[in-house]
Amino acid sequence: MAILGEDFYQLQGKDLGVLREFPTGVFKNKVSNNTRILPAEFIDIVTLNKWKKLSIIELKVNDPSLEVVTQLIDYALFFACYIKDLKKLIEDNSSIKLQDSDEFVCYVVNNHFHPKFNNVLKWTVK
Repeated sequence: MAILGEDFYQLQGKDLGVLREFPTGVFKNKVSNNTRILPAEFIDIVTLNKWKKLSIIELKVNDPSLEVVTQLIDYALFFACYIKDLKKLIEDNSSIKLQDSDEFVCYVVNNHFHPKFNNVLKWTVK
């Protein structure tokens, strides 16, 4: 996890748990293509950072489009709207143990960003 950046350095062997391909969207009864009610995206990684804050991580390779930012904002809105339900779902389906806080952090890990990325970044909510 340390290769994802300083927020994941020095986890000191802590097993924080990782969920891969975490679905966003609406499904009927179970998550599958056949039970999808609304279009869905899948978050690459849901885990905890070194401060044990819920972390949403989107991984990209050679994707310099600004749509990378809107994709992450979409995930952030999904978590902001449904955090209480998602916390239970995450804990029930992983070894991730969440804090009482409803805070979460979003990350984009990419090797190539759009030249205007820093201009867009200043408008994101912290």
